[in-house]
Amino acid sequence: MINFIAKNFVAKNFIAGILLVVCLSTNTATAQNNVRTPEEAAQAQLDAYNARDIDAFIAVYSENVQVFNHPNHLRFEGRAELRRRYGPYFERTPDLHADVTKRMVLGDTVIDDEDGLSNGKKWRAIAIYHVVIETGEIDKVWFIQ
Repeated sequence: MINFIAKNFVAKNFIAGILLVVCLSTNTATAQNNVRTPEEAAQAQLDAYNARDIDAFIAVYSENVQVFNHPNHLRFEGRAELRRRYGPYFERTPDLHADVTKRMVLGDTVIDDEDGLSNGKKWRAIAIYHVVIETGEIDKVWFIQ
């Protein structure tokens, strides 16, 4: 009888252990599914830009983001510098707005053709965003103006 109880106890704990592993795996998969796609990252930063929401804007970028003038002139690096440059710009530019006229997505790269307005002046730019697939964060941006 004791042998039967011991085997039954082990079997139940084994099954409980398997269920725990399955539940943890499901939660991990769900968390990974919440990572933005490259297109979602590009759109999230555009939405935050248009709302002039510096916190939401910064949140889309990696800690060590690099911003270039195409092809390889590094303008600045880092999330803190992104905040330092864009924060005041958002505050002093009430008419700030950009629209994507064309968007191309290929793997981890998004290319946006943008028309914009700031301080009463119209502008056009091409923005190329490289997104880290595992985090959904933009880690490199190139601008062509």
